[in-house]
Amino acid sequence: MAETPVASVPPNAVPPAPRPRPPQQVSGSGRYVWLSSLRAFGVVLVLLYHFFPKLCPGGFIGVDIFFVFSGFLITSLLVREFGTRGHISLASFYRRRLKRLLPAVVATLLVTLPLSMLISEDFRVGIAEQVAAVLGWTTNFYEIANGQSYASQLLPHLYVHTWTLSIEMQFYLLWGAVLAFAIPAFSLVARDGRVSTLRARKLLLILAWGGGAVSWILMQVFLIGAEDPSAAYFNTVSHIFPLLIGSAIGLMAGFPKTRLTQAVGRMNPLVALIICVLALGGITAIAFLASFEGHFVWRVGLLATSLLTALVIVVGRGMQTRLRRHRENPILNYLAERSYSLYLFHWPLFIIIDHVGIPAPASTVLVPLLALAATFAASELSYRFVELPFTSGGKGRTSERETRGRTKEDATEERVTEGGRGRVWGGGQKGDGPWGGRAGGGDPGG
Repeated sequence: MAETPVASVPPNAVPPAPRPRPPQQVSGSGRYVWLSSLRAFGVVLVLLYHFFPKLCPGGFIGVDIFFVFSGFLITSLLVREFGTRGHISLASFYRRRLKRLLPAVVATLLVTLPLSMLISEDFRVGIAEQVAAVLGWTTNFYEIANGQSYASQLLPHLYVHTWTLSIEMQFYLLWGAVLAFAIPAFSLVARDGRVSTLRARKLLLILAWGGGAVSWILMQVFLIGAEDPSAAYFNTVSHIFPLLIGSAIGLMAGFPKTRLTQAVGRMNPLVALIICVLALGGITAIAFLASFEGHFVWRVGLLATSLLTALVIVVGRGMQTRLRRHRENPILNYLAERSYSLYLFHWPLFIIIDHVGIPAPASTVLVPLLALAATFAASELSYRFVELPFTSGGKGRTSERETRGRTKEDATEERVTEGGRGRVWGGGQKGDGPWGGRAGGGDPGG
């Protein structure tokens, strides 16, 4: 059998420079299981606060749960996008955010604006400006400019709750741009072609924790001498710290194999469960004992809620291998999948039902119950006929799986180097926000 000729190589030839390795194909399809329960937990607290304020006077902290979860998912996804594609498409990211968030917002306006004709015209004063602020993602600054109190019971704005969407969208615009620049600019290519995002992530981690600290300090400054904390609460500058805390966690634990997630993964499952129960119990205590008018929630409560939520995410992320053995709770999944629509519809429907003329004392019970029923009915229709078609391209069932907040770590994974050792980091993901969907999306409210 003839030998295959081998091309001779000149002894002084310079070997070609290594090219970055393409993402390695691996098997498996990991998901963030059970973490969707945080979205369900957050939306339940918000509903309790608005429908039964005496029962749950601090339930508005559910917003901060969403903020942390949003920062975590968005950051880990964009870093992964760089790992699997070699770049971050900022235009594509913004387009996905709008595609996920805007349709349900428009549906809410189309349903509730006509229904507002059933109540006093006083609630429609300045309605055009309110709608413009909603669609322009500036409700938070609109409420600050108008001196609106978040806790006001006198002619509350129909869409005041969309201030949270405004902060989230402003965060996406700013932080997305920072990540799109910093990750490619500060990542390194090793001699063997492996890509390391370690340096970029370290710099971003400093920025996230530092920015979060500055934001929380500014909230304390803005509250000095303030009779109403609403302006500090609505302000993006002073209320972006939960999102940045979530972003820091995304940089530290948003991937399959980091030192943090591996350390948590080796933890005794019972210990991990106890930690999560205590953290969620702490958040629940704040929700039921704190109040919007009290000082505790501003000095300690919001920050504690954000850090406890981050702790649950870290533990849940590190225990994914064990958690996948247990079936998720269908009720929690149902609430999590519809949490965005539940949030959007609940406040304007509650205001409308509360002012259609149901006589007291029956209104004390009937109004919350009717509002709750109407909210669930509207959110179900919005989820099935608005959110799913826009986020899945008509593939309803596929999107349902994606909208559970279960982050799919696709078959592609990025091999990077960390401290000189190769590590496999999670690849792409189709959802990128706490409310789920192909474009992700999480925009809470309180």
